[in-house]
Amino acid sequence: MSLFPLWDRAISVRSGFGCRDNILLSHSRPEAGAFFSAGLEASAFRLAEDGSHLSFLLTADNNHYFSASQVNDESLALAQVQFRKPFATEWQAQFPLEYFYQNQIVDVSATEVDLRTIEVEAHNVQFTPSLRRNVGTASWLELSAPVARRIYLDPLDSFWEGGPKLTFGRSYGRKSEWTIGYSFLERAYDSRTQTTSTSANVNGTTLEFRQHKFEIASAHFWDEARRWRSLTKFSYRLNADNGSGYFDYGRWQVSEQIRFRAKNWELLGEIRLGHYQFDTQTVSDTDSSKRHLSELIWHVRAERQFHKHLTRYADFEQEHAFSNQPIERYRVNTVSGGVIVEF
Repeated sequence: MSLFPLWDRAISVRSGFGCRDNILLSHSRPEAGAFFSAGLEASAFRLAEDGSHLSFLLTADNNHYFSASQVNDESLALAQVQFRKPFATEWQAQFPLEYFYQNQIVDVSATEVDLRTIEVEAHNVQFTPSLRRNVGTASWLELSAPVARRIYLDPLDSFWEGGPKLTFGRSYGRKSEWTIGYSFLERAYDSRTQTTSTSANVNGTTLEFRQHKFEIASAHFWDEARRWRSLTKFSYRLNADNGSGYFDYGRWQVSEQIRFRAKNWELLGEIRLGHYQFDTQTVSDTDSSKRHLSELIWHVRAERQFHKHLTRYADFEQEHAFSNQPIERYRVNTVSGGVIVEF
């Protein structure tokens, strides 16, 4: 038999309309606008008798604004190929390669000087080889080593980043699972210089970040039919630069997602809260308080399948940014709806 004797695939397209009341994430002069959304998702995989698995994924979305003054489109696209190979009974190797394209309005104030919300356009390539070993009948341990190239258009600078990640997981109950992990990441910018504690550039230097991240997650099914699922995540990240410590911060994030699936319905609700506490940066020249920034996002979505190949959806998301720097505060609401066609 060939290595991959069986193909399976899925293709869907989606389109709809929506409205966002603060397209540019502005603090004082929010601009509202309607948009048309379009997207697609295509996946294919092959599974061999020996357990080897080859998969392909392509997903892309575009929002076109009809009357926004500074932005016409926001786009996201992801292409991924992944090969997974079990060996020696308890071991599994995995080799995912992915490309991610981004063109959207983003708040970049956590990692930039004198930049807040801008239109970011970036090309990202990441390779994440990993080795996983089953421990007993329900646990596993995985070591991965992602390496990525992030190419940003002006005014942002491109960089390389990579580092090891160790994850321990355990299955329980109705195919539920919890994981705990630690990762170390080093980022090296192409041309950005180090920054003094007063935000001045240090000529002749190169900026680097080093990050430690701790993560805990749980995916829990609450009933035998697995209609109800909760997804709980908590993470804490420590970032340190190789200069004055201007970009040093601690960031924690917690999120909770509830999903319900019935025969023709899928309902989803999610809330996410994150907080940055900066070690060196102050609010202003006249206010020596340490800068902090919080983000609160909540999201609800409903899907109803009306036909074997036709699904309708409605979606609402609200995002808040809170800070002791007034210019960083904003709120944005996005509502949308449309149809998904599967082939």
